[in-house]
Amino acid sequence: MNPQPILIFAYNRIDTLEKIFESLPLHDGREVTISIDGQKSDGMTENGAKVRELSRNLSDKFPNQVKIIDRVSNLGLQVHCVLAMTEFFNEVESGIVLDDDIVPDRKFYEYMDFYLDRFDGNGEIKVVNGWTPLYVHETKGRCHVTKYFVSWGWGTWATVFNQIEFGLVNYKPGSRWWSEGTISNVSKSFGFRAFWSKRFNRIHSSVKDRSWDWEMLFELWRLNGKALSPSERMVSNLGYDEFAFHPNSGSKRQQALVRNLDSREFVYEIKVFNSKRMERKYERKMWDLGYQRILSAMNYRLNLLVSNVNRRR
Repeated sequence: MNPQPILIFAYNRIDTLEKIFESLPLHDGREVTISIDGQKSDGMTENGAKVRELSRNLSDKFPNQVKIIDRVSNLGLQVHCVLAMTEFFNEVESGIVLDDDIVPDRKFYEYMDFYLDRFDGNGEIKVVNGWTPLYVHETKGRCHVTKYFVSWGWGTWATVFNQIEFGLVNYKPGSRWWSEGTISNVSKSFGFRAFWSKRFNRIHSSVKDRSWDWEMLFELWRLNGKALSPSERMVSNLGYDEFAFHPNSGSKRQQALVRNLDSREFVYEIKVFNSKRMERKYERKMWDLGYQRILSAMNYRLNLLVSNVNRRR
């Protein structure tokens, strides 16, 4: 089991980046690349200067392991992340990707090392997620396969990443190729297809809503791939504040989900599970799909009706 190299996106966050650096298991010789987006035209901010100082200190301490890429100009979230990932996976066979507001648990790196090695060359598992909306009592301590990619600490292989085409160039909004091809292969549920087709069309038609993580999700589906979901949360997302790119999305429900509330010893599981029941729970918590609640209510009423009919007989 080889220590996986790590890519970290950085910009202006110093508090969470410092926590990430503290979590890094550099004693095992693994390599870390820190890609720092350039400052905007109005000059270097105080936090931007601190991010560079903190990164240089880590590089000075581990000169043969830590590489810093300091971008000359401000590329923006989308361009910077895609460029950094492309450069990273051109140099490594597999690796871990972390945003600067994703703080890993001590189990995260061990988990990633194990499963990126375990599923290397697997045709179905194309991404290893480091976060799940489920709790341990819901997963029963077992990793399982999911159709959802989650960007809150994840890993993949260069052979998979090089198949990803950012920019949604493979899709035409409203086309049958999407509605009757890719999306119907993911799920036969009418509600699922309606929900995700609507979201896809909105993202596809708007530069503002475009984001590399959404594109990764759609590309995972296009490639007919799955992600490995961990048995518990391996990371905390601390980015729902005024420094975040998406501060308005930090609802109380999301803020409750982003924290890593579990503290068990990590247990290796050679076998992973395909569980429709866990996937339904995953969907309800992660996306809060309204149609799921409607279908659950309809199913309950139908069962109640059948039960009453059977009793009358």
